[in-house]
Amino acid sequence: NYALPLNQTTIAVEDELLELPLSLVSFLQNDGRTLLTVGDDLELYVSALESARSTDPTSREISQMLGRIRVAHKSATPDSARELRGLLDELGSRLSIFSVAAARGTSMRVLQLVHDYPGAQATGAGPEEMDGWLKAVGRELPMLTQEVNELRRRTATAATSA
Repeated sequence: NYALPLNQTTIAVEDELLELPLSLVSFLQNDGRTLLTVGDDLELYVSALESARSTDPTSREISQMLGRIRVAHKSATPDSARELRGLLDELGSRLSIFSVAAARGTSMRVLQLVHDYPGAQATGAGPEEMDGWLKAVGRELPMLTQEVNELRRRTATAATSA
């Protein structure tokens, strides 16, 4: 199931035909194949591209961290939710270093998700509680993505206007 038929190196982009470098085609058919196995979740690719273009190392790290959170959430189960909680905790901590009010608000929302993690309570949480928490995280991810992207744009704008 290929978007580009095997052994073909020409693609059409709008009205133009472009010849792909053989090194790119080889990479995508071999080592790069695993990078493309996240399915049709375009948001993950966009996030990776945006974080790669960021000039501020801290905002780039935050964008990359959010990408890892989205990948972890996509494959999370009630049994593996602890890893996702750890990633969220780290994201909240990194966001808290920014002086921008929006970043502090995002950090507080992320840390609230961490706090709401059912395994943090003394009583043993069942799969239903973990599943509910994973759904709550899933509901927050689009807004968190938007807020992190806005923060990245702000830091890029501040860096270019300085």
